[in-house]
Amino acid sequence: MDNVFLSYTDPLVSIFILITLILSVALITHLLGSLKKEKQQKKLENFLETFESKDCSLDFDVIPFSSSLIQPLRLLALSFQKNGEYHKAIPLYLYLIKNNHEKSYHDEFLKELASTYLKSGLMARAKSTLVSLLEISPRDTKALYLLQIIYEMLHQYKDADEISRSLKILGEDTTQLEAHFRFFEILNSKSFSPDEKTDLLIALSSTHKSFYRQVLHTLFKLDVSKAWAFIEDKRIIESLDILWTLPASKINFDIIEKTENQTLKAIFMAREIIPYDKNIKSNIFEIDTILSARNSGKNDIDIQFNYFCPSCKAEFPLAYNRCPSCYSIDKFILKKRLEQKIELENYSLL
Repeated sequence: MDNVFLSYTDPLVSIFILITLILSVALITHLLGSLKKEKQQKKLENFLETFESKDCSLDFDVIPFSSSLIQPLRLLALSFQKNGEYHKAIPLYLYLIKNNHEKSYHDEFLKELASTYLKSGLMARAKSTLVSLLEISPRDTKALYLLQIIYEMLHQYKDADEISRSLKILGEDTTQLEAHFRFFEILNSKSFSPDEKTDLLIALSSTHKSFYRQVLHTLFKLDVSKAWAFIEDKRIIESLDILWTLPASKINFDIIEKTENQTLKAIFMAREIIPYDKNIKSNIFEIDTILSARNSGKNDIDIQFNYFCPSCKAEFPLAYNRCPSCYSIDKFILKKRLEQKIELENYSLL
């Protein structure tokens, strides 16, 4: 019996037991990881089966999958998406996801599929796809950003704000995002009176200068007097389109006539709201050109505005809070061009 107990004091036995324990833990961990991966893959496949599409130009049942197909099909899907042919892009992504089992590819294809659903207006499918992806990869910031966009489009601002907090924990700079959603929370809240909303929006603009234009635009809807008081002389050119299309009912003639700001005065001279004065200049090419033409008896020149996104280089005829193409927020360059005036009744950006 003593010999048996002595064998346990042998260092070689201790090392053997330690190695056995390490290998056992490693094997169990590997098996659990494999089971978890298999479960996630099965869950993903079941999820994708709910989105089968028969509207596909390729017969995938007779096409054997090959890794050499990944990039060509992906490029084809991206091309379809870019051209707005979402019904053709979606089946390609489904095929790639189902037949490729590399996690890095899976995640990218799921995000591209969700983006395609989003652009095609299928919000529920886009949301389900991203939620499914985030269950597998909860730290995927791109997926979180996409899901946040969907919540915003669904007017679920509290959920969108929660994602901002998650992104912040992951090290993302969410300052602008938080202000963006705060703006919409104030605007859409039923708890605040119009007067409280205007005060909160003005306070938001004082801490986030990039919201000046959005706040001015909103103030003209909620409280015209506060809107005129909010106008900053140095930032008039940022809101030229708002002032140019401002309805006559919202124009404060007293402020325009008494102001010493020549740019503001010139804008409403060019609109023929106040009498022409040849000594007034705006230092805005389009406004001064219209004033010169008016002095020569030509009154059929107007300004056309477009909104250029510096992130994706796309241009749009209407102002936006989030770029319709790349979804960047509160960022566009106001472009102006002169054209022949078209008489429109009650046209305004408000």
